[in-house]
Amino acid sequence: MRYYYNDEFVQVNNSNIVIFVGGEWAIHPGWVSAGLAYELGNRTSSAVIYTEHRYYGQTRPSSTTSLAELRFLNVDQALGDLAQFIEHVKSDAFEDGKFRNASVGLVGCSYAGSMATWMRLAYPHLVDVAFSDSGPLYAQEDFPEYLEVITESLVRQGSQACVDTISLSISTMVELLKSDAGAREVSSLFNTCTEIRPNVSLDISTFFWYGITETFAELPQSRWSVWLPGLLTERGPNRALSLCACGHIKPAWSTAGIRLPVVPDSHSSQQCPWRIKRTNLLFGGMRLPDHVLSVAGGIDPCTS
Repeated sequence: MRYYYNDEFVQVNNSNIVIFVGGEWAIHPGWVSAGLAYELGNRTSSAVIYTEHRYYGQTRPSSTTSLAELRFLNVDQALGDLAQFIEHVKSDAFEDGKFRNASVGLVGCSYAGSMATWMRLAYPHLVDVAFSDSGPLYAQEDFPEYLEVITESLVRQGSQACVDTISLSISTMVELLKSDAGAREVSSLFNTCTEIRPNVSLDISTFFWYGITETFAELPQSRWSVWLPGLLTERGPNRALSLCACGHIKPAWSTAGIRLPVVPDSHSSQQCPWRIKRTNLLFGGMRLPDHVLSVAGGIDPCTS
């Protein structure tokens, strides 16, 4: 597991650990020198660490990204990675045992917020507190409410006329993408990396989700303020802290430039129901474990 580490707030006899949990993106060092985890590290005399999720960025538990090896790309394995990493940081092998008796707090955003919550549930002996920003907890196969909240936020932040214009534009693109000439026009208009193929469903879905929907989804998720209680060593009045803005973390949709294989639809339809049931059974659905603070904005799609 790749990670970044900042020890500027560490004290000799009383140090804790704040881990900014990485999600489906490649990590970069900026988040151990600014942002919520950094501020918490400052307030709690903690080391600040930013961990990378398996199969994203440079963290690879296997030599290739074949479909057979991608069976190891799941949240169980990712939580296990974090647990093993925390054990390592609290061992004598890391900084001569400086953090042997440290308290551990996790900070996560979106999917990583879910991971932070589930780490407290699955490994309470390793994680003392967790903060989740917009971390979905209840698993379901389809999530239409997500776009409904985005639409509502666009009306509130813009206008109904804005939403109507977007709807008309998308309808026009849907029609254009039914022909080769229309697909070339859309590809040119949006300057896509490769030309969209109208007969390839993956091209169409990728364009509309990552090219269009994600752009609008970032608007209501970009910035807001919250009040956080003291974590780890602080025991005092709530204080204002800046939030790790989900929209400012750019996911690495292709892992280090490698195109991942597509799981056949038949496989997904067979596997999804029991995996969804298992996830909610294992992690408790909407029930939060103790010592977890979960927040979301009023027009955050993840609250739907």
